[in-house]
Amino acid sequence: GAALDAVADDPLVDRARVLVLRGRLAAAAGDHAAAAVAYEDASSLDPWDPGALFGLGQALLRTDRRDEGLALLERHRELVPRLDALDFARRAVDLAPRSGSAHAQVGDAERALGRADRARAAYEHALRLAAADEVVPVVLRLARLLEEDLDATDDAVALLDAVHDSPAGDVRLAVRAGDVLLRAGRGAEAVTRYERALADRPGDAQIAQRLAAARAAAEDGR
Repeated sequence: GAALDAVADDPLVDRARVLVLRGRLAAAAGDHAAAAVAYEDASSLDPWDPGALFGLGQALLRTDRRDEGLALLERHRELVPRLDALDFARRAVDLAPRSGSAHAQVGDAERALGRADRARAAYEHALRLAAADEVVPVVLRLARLLEEDLDATDDAVALLDAVHDSPAGDVRLAVRAGDVLLRAGRGAEAVTRYERALADRPGDAQIAQRLAAARAAAEDGR
């Protein structure tokens, strides 16, 4: 406790980590109410700290908040493998810091944790480093994040269009842009993307089906 007091106000010390350790000390002394307060404060600073989640869950089980404790322990159980995946991805970046694919894996792990802004930053950095054969897979993942997690349909479509029209262009980008627009109820715009895709791959039955659906949606005003 004295050692923690000595570093508590040091700006270079991880405040959430200090609070987790305070919680452990309180729990070891049998003061589960005080432990819960320390763990809750730690969680408010870092909602993804597994030690804070687990400690808080255990502390609440020993107070009158058993249901909350069980819910937190379940969240901890679900969170740990996602944090492990993030740690694995970061280790891959340490081994290959100029690898676009490695940074994209960090984006995948951050997205699985629900940290969309961090995932976007990782994907965008991956694109800056991506080799030619890495560009399209990263773009598709970033576009999905933009559409599904950040409600940024226009940004997703603009990205897909730009890369489709670049030397890295790929029919999958035009198809995905059409899919995004169709889900957004913008059938007429989806038609133009599917037409581009069909020009890239004439006679493709699946693209033709998508195009027909988009034309029907456009006629219905969807």
